[in-house]
Amino acid sequence: MTEAEFAHRILAHGRMAALLRAAARHGPPGGWLGAGFLRNAAWDWLHGREPDPDAADLDLVFHAPGLDAAPFAARLAQAEPRARWEVVNQAGLMPADDLAGAIALWPETATAIAARW
Repeated sequence: MTEAEFAHRILAHGRMAALLRAAARHGPPGGWLGAGFLRNAAWDWLHGREPDPDAADLDLVFHAPGLDAAPFAARLAQAEPRARWEVVNQAGLMPADDLAGAIALWPETATAIAARW
């Protein structure tokens, strides 16, 4: 599956697209959904299964020194209560100057990927 095919499948999947929209509307500025949200979908599609994005936590990451993630997590939980949101400010967690650098340092390389609406 190419990157373009993967992106098309994500946007065509009603629930995944809804979660990306919710992250854009209610999440932190510059937030990206990553890790298992995308890895699990790729694995499922490659093995002929339909992804279930509500089956695992949703890692919504951003990089903004001093910005608290809790208010965004609360808004997302209200907007999409079925989802298990984990909103994490990568600033200070990873020795990186920006979000792309922080994601590149995630220890599990299969999850070092993110998407946004």
